[in-house]
Amino acid sequence: MVRKKQKEIADRWTGDINNPLVSISCITFNQEQYIAQALEGFLIQETSFPFEILVHDDASTDNTAAIIKEYEKKYPDIIKPIYQQKNQYSQGNDVSEINIKRAKGKYIAFCEGDDFWTDPSKLQKQVDYLEKNPNCTACAARSQIYNDTEPTQELMPKEPGNRFISIEEIIEKGATQAPTQTIVVKKEAFYNYRRLNVKCLVGDYPMLLYWGFVGQIYSLDEVFSVYRQNALNSWSCKQKQSFSVKKRNIVSIMKMLNAFNSFSGYKYNNVIFKKKISLLPIRVASWNMIPYVLSGSISNFFFFIPLIVKKILKKGVKK
Repeated sequence: MVRKKQKEIADRWTGDINNPLVSISCITFNQEQYIAQALEGFLIQETSFPFEILVHDDASTDNTAAIIKEYEKKYPDIIKPIYQQKNQYSQGNDVSEINIKRAKGKYIAFCEGDDFWTDPSKLQKQVDYLEKNPNCTACAARSQIYNDTEPTQELMPKEPGNRFISIEEIIEKGATQAPTQTIVVKKEAFYNYRRLNVKCLVGDYPMLLYWGFVGQIYSLDEVFSVYRQNALNSWSCKQKQSFSVKKRNIVSIMKMLNAFNSFSGYKYNNVIFKKKISLLPIRVASWNMIPYVLSGSISNFFFFIPLIVKKILKKGVKK
C-alpha cells in the first residue's frame, strides 16, 4: 500500500498542481478485486511534473466505487473520479472519451482498473522521451502478462529492444505490440484519431494504427506494468463467449481494417488482406464474412483462393 501523502507526492513537482502535464485515464467497472492495486500503481509514480488521475467508474454494482472514494479522500487534488449512475458502455457510449474530455494534461496515460503499473519511473521516462522527440506520437513499453488462473512471466510485446513499432506489426499483431496500460500519448493525437471515423469493439487497435500512421510509436525495452489476462469483467474474459459474439467482434475488426485501408490510401493493403484471412473462422457459418475480407484492392480476389485453401487444409472446416 502507498504510504506517501498527497503533499509528499506533490513536493517533487515543478509546476502547479492544478496544471498537470499528464492525465492518467483509468476506466473501471465491477473491479473491486483490482482497483486498489491500479490506483497504487499511479500513486507510486515519482515525477518532476504534476499529474492527475482521472477515474471513470461505469456504475459498478460491487464495492469498486467505495474503494475509489477512500482514495479520493486521501488525494483530493490528484484523484478526480466520475461515478456514473447508469452504465455508459451498455448504452453505446465511449467511456474513454467521456473520461478524457476533462483531461488537463498535454499527455494521456492509460491503465484500466484491472491492470496496474509496477515501476515508479514509468511516467517520467516516457514523458522525457516524448518531450525530446516531438515527432513521436506515443511512447509504449513492455508489459508482464498475468493470467488470473495461470500465473506467467510472459511479456508483450515479445520483441525486445528500444525501437519504433511499425504499422505492419500493429496490423498483424494488434495492441499486443503497444499494450494499452503502457502507453503515454499526446492528447491532441487522441482527439485527432476521430479523423479515422471508425467504431470498433477493440478500441485500442484502431487508435494505434492511426497514431502510427500520423506519427511514430516508440517502445521502451522496459517492463513498467502488468496486464491481467482473463480478469473478471475484462475484454479477454468476455472473449470466452459464444461463436456469434466472437463473430461480431471479428466483423467489427474487419470493418475497421477496411476503413483504415481506405484512410491510408491502400498503402498497407496486402498486410491488411492477410490479416483478415487469418481472422476468418473456417466454418460454414462464417462464410458471409468473405465480402469484408475481399474489400480493398482488386488483387485481393486473386490472392484469396490459395490463402483460404491453405488455411482450410491447416485447420479443417468446422460446421
